[in-house]
Amino acid sequence: MKTEFQTVCQANGAIFEETLSYGTPGYTIDDQNALIVSFQKACKKQGVSYQGAACGGGSNTNVYRMRGINAVNLSTNMKNIHSTDESIAEADLHQMLEILLSLVEKFIN
Repeated sequence: MKTEFQTVCQANGAIFEETLSYGTPGYTIDDQNALIVSFQKACKKQGVSYQGAACGGGSNTNVYRMRGINAVNLSTNMKNIHSTDESIAEADLHQMLEILLSLVEKFIN
């Protein structure tokens, strides 16, 4: 990306100055983490297969984890992410609601 900016600027008589800084580092959570284990159990209870993934980019979870709070992002099976066609099936939202209710029930008991 940097090289592309430099090339376009040079071709148009402009100057490219890089001032990029990384504000929110990604994170990795072990599948044995207590939150992940609880989430896996809630998924299983609802008949949903768990699929862990590395999380880069910026989210509130990145900030929480940087401050020592054990937090995770939960995905709702979005389609066409970050596009004008992004969508979530209503059934997937209902399924996530049931998973979240299972987690709340676990943590309040």
